Amino acid sequence: MKTSCDKYAVGCYGLTPEQLNRCLRIQDGRCGICRRKRPYRLLVDYDHEANEVLGLLCRQCKPIKDHVVSTGLSPFEFFRRLRAISLLSRRKARG
Repeated sequence: MKTSCDKYAVGCYGLTPEQLNRCLRIQDGRCGICRRKRPYRLLVDYDHEANEVLGLLCRQCKPIKDHVVSTGLSPFEFFRRLRAISLLSRRKARG
């Protein structure tokens, strides 16, 4: 499973192509938060303090996750709020 983020992920995060492909396989090519398949590359979610890759996220979820985490919310509260946003956006999309 190749994506356009291969070279960037390998250069920036020290991932091997095999590690990136493993992440893509584990997540079935989907965002680690919203679980949607996207027509564009997924972004690497990296914990700089722990020096580890957390997963791959879509362009919509990564900035939201980064913002919420920067506020100091607990993981439970983060996912609770993200789920609420996701439900609201689906309702809005349906009309």
